[in-house]
Amino acid sequence: MKRARFILLIAALLTSLWLWHQQTRLDQRQSLLSAQIAEAGTVLAQSKKQPPAAAKKESPAAAMDAAIAGAAPLNLAEFLDLVGEIAALEAGVKAGADREPMRLKVTAVFTRLAVTPAAELKKILDQMPGVRISPDGREQVTSAIMSLLAKSDPPAAAAYALANQARAGTLETTIRSWSKLDPAAAAKWLDEAESSQKLPSNVNAEQLRLILLPQQIAADPAGAAVERIARLQPANLGDLFTETARLLTTPEQRRGFLEKLTSVPGLPSEAVGQFLNQVSRESSVEAATDLLKQVGPSLPAEQFDKIATATATARIDAGTPAQADWLLKNLRGPDREPAVSRLMEAWTKADFNAAGTWLRKQPPSADHDAAIAAFAPLVAGKEPPSAVDWALTISDPARKAEILGNLYRSWSSREPGQAAAYFQEKGLTPPAP
Repeated sequence: MKRARFILLIAALLTSLWLWHQQTRLDQRQSLLSAQIAEAGTVLAQSKKQPPAAAKKESPAAAMDAAIAGAAPLNLAEFLDLVGEIAALEAGVKAGADREPMRLKVTAVFTRLAVTPAAELKKILDQMPGVRISPDGREQVTSAIMSLLAKSDPPAAAAYALANQARAGTLETTIRSWSKLDPAAAAKWLDEAESSQKLPSNVNAEQLRLILLPQQIAADPAGAAVERIARLQPANLGDLFTETARLLTTPEQRRGFLEKLTSVPGLPSEAVGQFLNQVSRESSVEAATDLLKQVGPSLPAEQFDKIATATATARIDAGTPAQADWLLKNLRGPDREPAVSRLMEAWTKADFNAAGTWLRKQPPSADHDAAIAAFAPLVAGKEPPSAVDWALTISDPARKAEILGNLYRSWSSREPGQAAAYFQEKGLTPPAP
């Protein structure tokens, strides 16, 4: 039911896009699209002629469920009759007629398509090139049917996409759906289609393989598919690890993957850090730091510190103070300041009050001075006097004078009288211009 509901949400969007092309102004298009998506559930309920009182009580999701449950599958003859009616209504809309009857009719078609068997969807697809509706409408209906077929019979959807020279996005949707069902079969099909030169010129085979890769890794986290990461462009790593971190749901899967990842020759230097960063976001910072402890001894100190900082700051929340403490205890490089500065910058930008609360509890040290040096300039944009007070807690005299001088010059460029008065109040000598 959830899958069918999702398909209907897509159908509502496609309906909106179809009608969207009738508008001529950008602001009208945006307003129409937003309103139609918001009303998708209500429209589906109205298409089944539910009583007004019931429609008010039902949520959009409930209305969609009700519409799906009561929908009758389409056969080819019924579909052709319905699109003939839509074509007539479409002509009326272009001439200025009320668009609501057409919208309800299109929504009804999508609702019934959602429960139509794959065999009948194939028959309808075969007839789509000759269906007499607008090119926009034909494209939207074809995309909806392809999305449905890709979930139930992806080989058939892929074959149709090739045979009919479908746009690249259609084949991408099919491969994405297929990857969730059988990534190995999808990869084999793609290899065969490419080797036989059946792929359209607008299709990027490597991009399709990138879509398949997270599911292949999930099927075997320590398998040969992981080695392909070394051949990827750095720009593709973010999306890959986002999806991979979502699919690897157990500590054992993540450990197996990370062990294999770190053993791959030629791996981009940022790969381990990006994966752990996504584990922090998708699971927890604790899960990511546990993995980092596993591979930490094999990493150079500078790389470890950079990854540890990114991991500790991937998610700023109530657990960040504990992660900050963990970071300070585990930094390995001789120069700790870059890591401390990145920690404070990320934390201050997200929640400067929480960052300040943690700082107040830190004892005097080089780490404390580095943290204040990063924290105070960011606070100065909101509370210049508070930033000066923080700078006064720096224990290194030379560092303190440097930060105070920078704060004064910045503040006095905006409010010279207030800056001078506050420095005088604190017994401080303003720095030379």
